[in-house]
Amino acid sequence: MSHQVFISYSRKDMDAANALCEALYGAGVDYWIDRNIHGSANFLSEITHNIRHCKVVVFIASPNSAGSPWTQKEILFALKHHKEIIPYRIGNFSFEDNDELDFIFTNIQWIESVPEVITALGALDCCGKTVIPKPAAPVKTYKVGDYYNDGVREGVVFEVSADGRHGKIVSMKQSAELQWSSDRGDSLRYIGANSKTDGTYNMAKVKARSNWRDKYPAFKWCADLGEGWYLPSIEELKTFTLNDAVHDAVNRTLSVRGCVRLRNIGELGRYWSSTEELRCRAWYVGMYSGGTYNDLKYGIDYVRAVSAF
Repeated sequence: MSHQVFISYSRKDMDAANALCEALYGAGVDYWIDRNIHGSANFLSEITHNIRHCKVVVFIASPNSAGSPWTQKEILFALKHHKEIIPYRIGNFSFEDNDELDFIFTNIQWIESVPEVITALGALDCCGKTVIPKPAAPVKTYKVGDYYNDGVREGVVFEVSADGRHGKIVSMKQSAELQWSSDRGDSLRYIGANSKTDGTYNMAKVKARSNWRDKYPAFKWCADLGEGWYLPSIEELKTFTLNDAVHDAVNRTLSVRGCVRLRNIGELGRYWSSTEELRCRAWYVGMYSGGTYNDLKYGIDYVRAVSAF
């Protein structure tokens, strides 16, 4: 499929490129932008095909694109094939800062706003009234240690899927020392919160208890952070406390964000898990010795909540 407009830009200017694409879509401009093909086997053929068959090249001019050999090659290829070029300047950039581009764009006035780009494309008969399919937004991916904030939940990624799109976060906040169960009667009962891998299962078992908020302080603290937060199972807890690489990546982000970091191995401090053990005990991680143990449920330990995304 051919497109009227080819967008030449640096990946470092993705935010500006996305904003331009939104405006082009609203104006009915049929455009093409490279978001996914870098490094693929057909990279060059995709680029050259779409420049050959476009009508106009919009060049997002910035210090980033001026220093990119790819964007310069795209502009030269467009000139070779007699394409109209609209230079759209962003940031503090002058063509005089780059001899090659200064030569290419001699006597060509740059454009400095998205509305001006739309106006210029309209003059070249590139805007239309037909609604074109809106391109999919770039998919956000994560790695362990990344800061996560979806506008509702805020945390640090400690586990991710192979594609980086899904995973689990640990809370930015840490509780004071809390009891797993503060009710002496309930703390002596076995309630079936026995999953070593799924904290949501254990959380559901606790929430099934009458007046659970009054009886299970560690679980209440997690729930009070908002929808989706829960007390981690022992295996989930071990991932971000006892796995050195994960623990250190999470702590770097917590420190940068000015939050209370996780205890290091060798430091005093224990973290509750949601995993029950026997009738009156539950599992925890002891940071001083760097191991897992179980204790009476009315003992006091720190809490970090987790949530899946």
